[in-house]
Amino acid sequence: MKLDIGGGAKRNDDWKTIDINPAADIVHDLDKFPWPLENESCDELYSNHTLEHLKEPLKAMEEAYRIAKDGTIFHIKIPWWKEDMFSSPEHRNYFKPLWFNKLNNYAYSQNMKHLCKINWKVIREGKIRGKHNKLKVYGYEVWLKADKQKEISNRQRG
Repeated sequence: MKLDIGGGAKRNDDWKTIDINPAADIVHDLDKFPWPLENESCDELYSNHTLEHLKEPLKAMEEAYRIAKDGTIFHIKIPWWKEDMFSSPEHRNYFKPLWFNKLNNYAYSQNMKHLCKINWKVIREGKIRGKHNKLKVYGYEVWLKADKQKEISNRQRG
């Protein structure tokens, strides 16, 4: 399955959407865990300007990793962290590119209360330029790859 996380209404292609929007394929609040999807059920993931709205983006990244198969690519778009225009009251989180580089092997939550085992590898990233209401704005996009081989080999040994 190809899953658009926070994608709103159903799409006219082979992607499924999960969103609080009643017109989504899977209607679900992304701040409620676990998401109603099977482990390792997704071949591809996409999120366009969703992570900055979530209460716990690290938990969302854990959920994305849980539903991703080994080798799944996760393409994420978010506001560029220095862009003043994106200082929206609806945005709860701001990300610097280094945040995504720390999502491998073990990532600590912001309050250090739990340790999550995820292994997202950054395979491509960059600043992107676009327009919003005729203004030039910047965003950031990153492609992550789920690397579950280390986890699988540890399970086989234990």
